[in-house]
Amino acid sequence: RSGLERIADPGEEIAGSTAGPAPLVLAGIPAETVAPVAAPVVVAGDVTSDGLAARDGGDPALLARTRACNVSPGLAAAQVSAPEIPAAFGLALAAAAEAQGTDFVVYNDDYRNLHYPGSDVSALYGVCTDVVIRAYRAVGIDLQRIVHEARIGAGDTSIDHRRTQTLRRYFANYGVNLPVTEFADAYLPGDIVTYDRPQNRHGQAHIAIVSNTIGPSGRPMIVHNRGYGPQLEDALFVDEITGHFRFNGQPRTVLSEREQTSPQGPRARQLFSSARRPLCAVLAAVLGKKARRSYN
Repeated sequence: RSGLERIADPGEEIAGSTAGPAPLVLAGIPAETVAPVAAPVVVAGDVTSDGLAARDGGDPALLARTRACNVSPGLAAAQVSAPEIPAAFGLALAAAAEAQGTDFVVYNDDYRNLHYPGSDVSALYGVCTDVVIRAYRAVGIDLQRIVHEARIGAGDTSIDHRRTQTLRRYFANYGVNLPVTEFADAYLPGDIVTYDRPQNRHGQAHIAIVSNTIGPSGRPMIVHNRGYGPQLEDALFVDEITGHFRFNGQPRTVLSEREQTSPQGPRARQLFSSARRPLCAVLAAVLGKKARRSYN
């Protein structure tokens, strides 16, 4: 290098360093983009340092490490592009779910007529899906409306969004469909987890929200209603997991197979475009003429 910049030695302090007169370069990032942190930063997994410290028991060493340096927003936006749910949203959703733990709710899965949109069953009643519905509604997202608009269910605005399998299909299509894994660290606050519970008296499908609380097992606890009202339980891996999703209320654009292959769909246009040149060549050979039209 020219001497105008150098690579920091292992263990050398970056933010506010006085190791030498030359500006520091961290992993090829220009020195002017590295500055002391004035606020919590976003680190791997889109979890803020405050959130990480909270889930790790408030470890001050961890908090100090996650606040070691800050990359300028412009550079971060240019180099990082992840479809994951923003940390702040996930923490807010988890908090809204945990707050339901103080509510007295009678488990009742009777069909009830609901106004549309923005309607809910009486706060005295609820099932597992109502924990999810009420948590999302607390952060400004109406699952009743967006599930109906996506035409995922049967078109019944009173019950579609209250069915676990319907929510599972919606989150899989319009959220981030994550692998089901046995690694607890993969489940972040606000994640949606679906289960198979054959011991249930009615439907076997079950749904829960991952909390921001670590249980005695060392794993994230979940908020769900398994028959006794909303509860915070250390039960992430108690039942068989059938789905793992993240959804921040902003549906991804999804094209159905029919739309992909329709005459107006992008796949159909691509196939038609690629077929035009061979067809033109055949016609030119048969007619003994050159095609006069360009298909570039």
